[in-house]
Amino acid sequence: MEKVIKDKKIIAIMLLFVAVLTALLCFSPYLKNALGISDKPSPFGANVKVAQGIDISEHNNNVDWNKVKKSGVDFAYIRVGFRGYESGNIVIDKTAMENLEKADDAGMKTGVYFYSQATTKQEAREEAKFVINIIEDYTVTLPIAIDFEYPYDSNGERTGRLVEAALSPKACAYVINEFCETVEDAGYRSMVYSSSNVFKYDIDMSKISKRTYIWVADYNSEVTYEGDFDVWQYSKTGKVNGIGSKYVDLNKWIVK
Repeated sequence: MEKVIKDKKIIAIMLLFVAVLTALLCFSPYLKNALGISDKPSPFGANVKVAQGIDISEHNNNVDWNKVKKSGVDFAYIRVGFRGYESGNIVIDKTAMENLEKADDAGMKTGVYFYSQATTKQEAREEAKFVINIIEDYTVTLPIAIDFEYPYDSNGERTGRLVEAALSPKACAYVINEFCETVEDAGYRSMVYSSSNVFKYDIDMSKISKRTYIWVADYNSEVTYEGDFDVWQYSKTGKVNGIGSKYVDLNKWIVK
């Protein structure tokens, strides 16, 4: 009898432990990240496996968002600003607020991105706060993305302050995480954009939060980055009705 009672107590304790752990996982994304558990729900619902999207900046000129929506585009990423790769100054995208307003009016599901040249966690935090201030009066339902990449000069060589900073892959990851944690603290989901090569060689992806969505640019027939990713920018020469420029970037949100 004593053994039965003891066994029941052990089972009860185990069930209580499982219940507490389950509750913590449900309500604490930080614990999930510490345990290496991905916490990235699909923004398109359970029945959507692939969503088609574009990304837009002032370089795409005027955008007729109603035409874009009717052409079958499911989502759009809008650039809200950038940090100069030489000056280091933060600059708003000239068309950001107009695109945010008109995309919302057209019923487009939207996210935003910021072209970063942050070399420190402080600069990354500054960029994130800039984005949050810009979008607070608009409907942004997709994750906020930090565009982390290296500019190239006319000779095809990397240039600018990010190159000069010579950050290690681990340091790059910490800069990205600072941006992402800042937007998450404001109630948004986070994302990082870069090329397959930068993800492979310049960022220690093992240090990137499991909560952060991955948006990879790769214009090959398939993505060459071997890690997990959520969005694939597969073309920079796309054509979509309603876009004022000759070409537009095309993306696929792939629901795993």
